Amino acid sequence: MIKAIIFDMDGVLIDSEPLHTKAVADVLREMGYEPDEILKKYRVGARSYGKTWADIKEELGLAMPLEEITRRQFEYSYEMFEEVELFEIEGATQIIEKAKELGFAVAVGSSAPVRLINIILRKLGMMDLIETYCGVEYVKTPKPAPDIYEWVAKDLKLQPQECMVIEDSPTGIKSAKAAGMFAMGIMGSGYTREELAQADIIVEDFEEATKFICDEIRKDI
Repeated sequence: MIKAIIFDMDGVLIDSEPLHTKAVADVLREMGYEPDEILKKYRVGARSYGKTWADIKEELGLAMPLEEITRRQFEYSYEMFEEVELFEIEGATQIIEKAKELGFAVAVGSSAPVRLINIILRKLGMMDLIETYCGVEYVKTPKPAPDIYEWVAKDLKLQPQECMVIEDSPTGIKSAKAAGMFAMGIMGSGYTREELAQADIIVEDFEEATKFICDEIRKDI
């Protein structure tokens, strides 16, 4: 029986990839590199930021410690996300409100830093709608490891099989399945259905996701 719905954040609640990509580009420029060609090889947000930077660091032979590189990226991100107007993915607030109306606990599981999660949820007006959230600092290993979603389930005092995850990427779906949860893949972030095939179900948007929750998940309550 599903008792909680856990949302990924980047690409699910907000289209944040352009801002994260700009932050990575700013760090590369700061180190004296032209970012355009480098960023063609690495899709920011497709994997953990640490993994993306580890590959870039190896390719470019960067001497700067990985922790310092990612710290600089997120300093740029914090500033940008605070300054610009943020827009939720269409239907995000409505599906959260519907889930709560139906009696589900609602949470967020993200590989982003807690400070950034706070900024985004606050600016989108979602903070009071979320029971709990997990950021990368709370766990030992980010997605695709199961740690983030396991942490959320534990904080909600639920078993993994009582949780459904909504994810937009293969990495996130792998994380949810590794945690033993029902995984819904949602289109819209540029991945194909084949790339999201590990999900238990794939939907086009939040309208279809809401219908599935109402018609299929709710009847098992």
